[in-house]
Amino acid sequence: MRRDIYLMMVAFWTSVPLFAVSLAVSWTQREPAWPVVILWAVVLVSSACLTPLAFTPVPREGVRSEARQTSESLVYPITLLLAFPLPAFQMFPF
Repeated sequence: MRRDIYLMMVAFWTSVPLFAVSLAVSWTQREPAWPVVILWAVVLVSSACLTPLAFTPVPREGVRSEARQTSESLVYPITLLLAFPLPAFQMFPF
């Protein structure tokens, strides 16, 4: 189970900056290129899989647990919420 989480974290932390750069570079295009779409899918899937980490209960003192809520875990739901509308704004300019 931990290996899957680490794999999702690696996918998330490598695809988010690449997605941001590729979205910024191709912002004027009406249709995003296929690498942007693939990176968008990786960002959505990895942030959706890691979002439950943000809502794990904080362990009490004296109780040993690997689940801890950190500010890093709050990045996943925020990215998930921001990743949905960005391609829509790119494809349908207002």
